[in-house]
Amino acid sequence: MGKLMGDMGARVIKVEPPSGVEERLVGPYKDDEPHHNMSLYFWAHNTSKESLSIDIESKEGKSILKSIVSSADVLIEDFSPGYLPSLGLGFDALSSLNPGLVMTSLTGFGQDGPYRDYKSSDIVSLAMGGIMHSCGYDDVPDTPPIRPSGDHGNKIASHYGLIGTLSALIHRDFTGKGQYIDASAHEACSSTTEAALPTYLYQEKVVFRQTGRHHGAAPTPKTLCKTSDGKYIIVFQLFNNLNSWLSLVKWMTAEGMA
Repeated sequence: MGKLMGDMGARVIKVEPPSGVEERLVGPYKDDEPHHNMSLYFWAHNTSKESLSIDIESKEGKSILKSIVSSADVLIEDFSPGYLPSLGLGFDALSSLNPGLVMTSLTGFGQDGPYRDYKSSDIVSLAMGGIMHSCGYDDVPDTPPIRPSGDHGNKIASHYGLIGTLSALIHRDFTGKGQYIDASAHEACSSTTEAALPTYLYQEKVVFRQTGRHHGAAPTPKTLCKTSDGKYIIVFQLFNNLNSWLSLVKWMTAEGMA
C-alpha cells in the first residue's frame, strides 16, 4: 500500500525494526547473492520509499515514531491487533498528537471478530476468501485449487486499504478530522471473487476453473494451446464466435502450426 501511495507522489517513509523486515530475505537476489539488501522482491515492493530503522518498543523509538506521526498525513501498519495500543501507540494516542491523522491497519482478519487473533498469510487469504476455488485447470477439475502467483491476497487488501485511506483524506479535507481504517485481507478477498458470487446467487450455478483464463459458469475458448512440436502458444480472446476461432485453427493447420 505504501508503494502505491509513493508512486502517486506521496513522501513515504518505511519504518523497519533494527534487524530489517522479513521480506528482505525473500528471493530472488541480485547476482544470486543472498543478502538483506539484494532481494529483488523487496526492491519491487519498496520503490518510491525512504527507509528508517527504529525499535518501537524502546523509549527512544516511541519518541521518534511519535515525532514523525505528529506531522504525517497517514500511518500504515500491519501488526497483530492490539499490539500498537499495548505500546501506547494506538490510534487514540497518536490522534491526540495529530487530530488529522489517518491511520490504516492491514491485517488478515481485521481488528475484531472471531478470527482477529488468527495468523494469516497470502495463501490463507486467497483460500478463505474463495479466490483459490476458481483457480486451476479445466482438464483436471478434481485436482486441488491453485494459488495465483504474485501475492494477490496481500495486494487486494492493500488496494482496499488505499481506497479507504484516500476516502478518509477527502473527509479530512472537509472536516479537519482524521479516521481509523480497519482493512481486512479476508474481507477484501471475499468481495473480489469476480462472477462467482452473483453467478451462484442469481443463476444457482457454481463457476468452474478454466486453464489460463477466468472462471465461468459456461466454457470459453481455450487460450493455452499445444502446438505440433510439443510447445505451447497462448491465444487471447480475439474472437467473439466459434467460426472465427475455427478459421484461425484451419489457417494454423495449413501453415503447420496447429
